[in-house]
Amino acid sequence: MLQKYGVQTNRRVEELVEATQRTYAEQLSNVGLYKGFENFVGELRKNGLATTLATTNDSRIAQKVISQFNLGRFFDAVTTKEEVQLLKPAPDIFLAAAKKIRVRPEECLVIEDAPVGIEAAHRAGMRAIGIAREKERAELLKEAEFIISDYEGLTLGELLKQRTGSPDFG
Repeated sequence: MLQKYGVQTNRRVEELVEATQRTYAEQLSNVGLYKGFENFVGELRKNGLATTLATTNDSRIAQKVISQFNLGRFFDAVTTKEEVQLLKPAPDIFLAAAKKIRVRPEECLVIEDAPVGIEAAHRAGMRAIGIAREKERAELLKEAEFIISDYEGLTLGELLKQRTGSPDFG
């Protein structure tokens, strides 16, 4: 990535990753859940669907996020970057997450906010929903099966209806 964007630095990649993770942790108080998340995931769980969090953050950051937002009640498993060899766009993290909940990849649906995550989901043989609050960001997620701006109004029934196609950002 440094080469791709022409970034000049004397720091090692590991140092840059650690600095990014540290900054992310410091900014957590400025972050909130997407509107409707709790109701949507609650509905999935009430209907017996397994849910998992797969994140390329390290386990320390993942635990901070889980704790801050009381997310443990929503997920059957958590998979972090330490558990896989290759990060997104490689499918490893999603395949590891699916294995933990004993669900075949083709039965999984990934909700993802980054283009590399959409690519990783597809490479894993999974379907992907893009999630973005801004239209400009949503345009970067165009490879997703469809795109949402939040979870408000999203239901299991709606997902089953949206098996194909890519509705407008909304």
